[in-house]
Amino acid sequence: MVKEIKKLLTPTNIIFLIALILIISLGNFLRFKNYAVIPHPGETADEYGFAWAGLSLIKEGIPESWSGVESVTRAKGSAAIPYKNIEKEKINVDNIYDNEPTRPPFSIAKPWFDKPPGFALLVGGYSYLKGAREYIQTGVGIIRRPMVRLAVLTTVLLFILATRLFSKWVGLLSALLYSVVPTAVISSRLAMAENGYIPIFLGALILMDYYLKKKKEIYLTLAAILAALAILFKLSGISVLLSLLLVLALYHPKKDKLKKLTKTFLIGISGLIAFFVYGAIIDWKVFMDVFVAQSNLFYGAGADILFSVIIRNSIADFFTSGWILLGWISAFIISFSEWKKERGSTIITIALMSYLIVFLFFGSEGYGWYRFPFIPFLIISIS
Repeated sequence: MVKEIKKLLTPTNIIFLIALILIISLGNFLRFKNYAVIPHPGETADEYGFAWAGLSLIKEGIPESWSGVESVTRAKGSAAIPYKNIEKEKINVDNIYDNEPTRPPFSIAKPWFDKPPGFALLVGGYSYLKGAREYIQTGVGIIRRPMVRLAVLTTVLLFILATRLFSKWVGLLSALLYSVVPTAVISSRLAMAENGYIPIFLGALILMDYYLKKKKEIYLTLAAILAALAILFKLSGISVLLSLLLVLALYHPKKDKLKKLTKTFLIGISGLIAFFVYGAIIDWKVFMDVFVAQSNLFYGAGADILFSVIIRNSIADFFTSGWILLGWISAFIISFSEWKKERGSTIITIALMSYLIVFLFFGSEGYGWYRFPFIPFLIISIS
């Protein structure tokens, strides 16, 4: 044990550790500075929606929140409205109606099944612990705090993944860019489910890398459990499971490959099964009505959508950055030049392509936060 500690405490490792601590501190400072001002409060009502769903679930055992399903189904020309119990309310959280009197009221649905409950419980639970009992008390000053703190974990995991797949220098540069690039800093402040499962995504890939190198079953099991958890944050989190399956299919020895793929799939898909069980316990009919309505809102995938993923790099409505375009250029270079030649580049490509497939299927509308899970992998590609 003493020898192992001495090996770790080399001058080089100590310098890297100090550098990483300084980078994380810088990133934490930049994220906390004006975090409740930029992005503007109310720019996306989904932030409040997650908090309200979690808060009501904790208080009453039934999720209630703002729903965008009604407006989207109407916009798509569908006559079927999945929620029968919708109330219009002007909840003046963060004084949004004082600043914007003509803002439409929130469509409050009970029970609320727009999203799985995982991320809602995280944000709502934090709000509850901080004393919030009413929806108006869940301002961005509260609900964004856990996101800023979660970004520290994301930075550490990004460093670990990039270091394992490439080198310490790539890991350190990735952590630095994630801590100072405006797109990464500002986007990670938002209380959105994508920011919740980004560290889960990174953690699952780290565990998969450990499994492939050490062949210890516990790493594969934990990676699959994280994939299940990602689905409980948002259905697009199934991209984590897809990534794990593709990495296994490509790098696992032929012996027991099918067995490991089956195990990973069954554990990972349990997150989706748990979501259905959750819906059945609360209100099966409403749950299925909402699920079917959202299933019918496939946005379609085409060259224009793919082009917008690369070119449109907005976080919300007001902020764009060229760093993401640089990331995509870098990703294309390493994907075409190093596919199957370098395992690190191949795994990053798999992660990007897995989420791109899910993005095109679930969320090819122009919402900036749908693009957040691309950011860590694009940052590594630049590094």
